[in-house]
Amino acid sequence: MLRLWNISLVILTFGLTLFGTFLTRSGVIASVHAFTQGSIGMLFLSFLALVLLTRWAWSRGAGGVPPRRASSIPSCRASPRSSSTTCC
Repeated sequence: MLRLWNISLVILTFGLTLFGTFLTRSGVIASVHAFTQGSIGMLFLSFLALVLLTRWAWSRGAGGVPPRRASSIPSCRASPRSSSTTCC
């Protein structure tokens, strides 16, 4: 599952980098700092707020309970390569 997320985020990052390069090079946005000089800044800020609020609502789940987190220390039984000398 973690590998799928990793690959998905890498592909998304690469795609958004290409999209940002296209916007800048095509002249739709004059420069990276053009968000402060036109009406696109408020639109961009609204988009970021929408994404963050959607992500927050999605993470809360249907029941309003935060998702369970995995244990930070893996158990010896979960590891297929564990030997009796490394586990307590």
